[in-house]
Amino acid sequence: MTSHKAKILLIYTGGTIGMVKDFETGALKAFDFTELLNRIPELHLLDCSIETISFETPIDSSNMNISNWQKMAQLIEENYLKFDSDVPGLTPEVFAESILNVNNEHVGYCEFSNDGTELYYTVTTDKWFPTKLLKVSGDNLKKDTLNLIGSDFEGEPCFSKDGKIFFFTAVEPPINNWWHSDIFYRNKIDEGWSDSYRLNTQVNSISSEWNISCAKDNVIYFASERVKGTNAWNGDIYKAKFFGDTIQDLEKLTAVINTDHHESDPLIAPDESFLIFHSNRPGGFGIKDKDVDVVHCDLYISFNKDGNWTQPINMGPEINTSGIEMAPVLTPDGKYFLFTRRESINTSKPSLIYWVSTKIFKKYKN
Repeated sequence: MTSHKAKILLIYTGGTIGMVKDFETGALKAFDFTELLNRIPELHLLDCSIETISFETPIDSSNMNISNWQKMAQLIEENYLKFDSDVPGLTPEVFAESILNVNNEHVGYCEFSNDGTELYYTVTTDKWFPTKLLKVSGDNLKKDTLNLIGSDFEGEPCFSKDGKIFFFTAVEPPINNWWHSDIFYRNKIDEGWSDSYRLNTQVNSISSEWNISCAKDNVIYFASERVKGTNAWNGDIYKAKFFGDTIQDLEKLTAVINTDHHESDPLIAPDESFLIFHSNRPGGFGIKDKDVDVVHCDLYISFNKDGNWTQPINMGPEINTSGIEMAPVLTPDGKYFLFTRRESINTSKPSLIYWVSTKIFKKYKN
């Protein structure tokens, strides 16, 4: 799905452009495209990988019909996530809509596996419940719903930078009518993944914690409502080091990041050189919600300068709208930035995942 090399999928349907001369009969025959790189070794000089699919029976252009077009469309759809060459520039575009939003679902909060072969993402509803975590494979585009702890709310996936730990957020049934979310994790084992474990009480308080983001060296960032109490849209961002059952160096980020308003959904750069998060602090593009007494959040970016966070910069109208921008994440190669856009808290309009080149970050740093 995402790699350091460009991927090209060549679909041969028929016609003389894909034929070679049979020197025994003198007639033209279909070229064996599985031999493409052997027959044209110069292609190895290109910084890309090439895969081919050939129709079993080549079609002449004069014999094209609806079923042939349908077959080609199906092949493109099945391989879209692996060979999406229509990558964005500095203007955000909807990511893999034909794969993820087939039935106009509310999608968001995505994360690639570290090798880029799988995409984990959340599907929710008009009112956020239920929320389920799905996995789609780049090999066959098969979608699997992950039922990790049996909760009606599971989502916000995140991998540690070594790929050995998988984090997610879940809401369990309330105790004494007290709803809150916690952060859970699974360890990579020989058989796949371990059972799910809840992070200890240094991270998970009696209030809500959610949306973890991982840097190198076991550093984690996450959102919590422990100071202000569980009340939607009332979070702060924290940092710690995670060593299984042990949490070290837990700290709340400084007031330049955490204000009296809502800050959450951190995306920390692998080297902690920048932090992206969403906030409804004054001066943003978000408007007051039509149903709930909160202001919609924008995405902000702050840079690490000599160990201190710079004043966060609103990422502007290229990224932010009057709605809610949230769930920032990077592709494993760091070339693309993805985020989720939702019109309002309660809405029938499907939320979508967008992506844009990380070259856009230069304008904020400069």
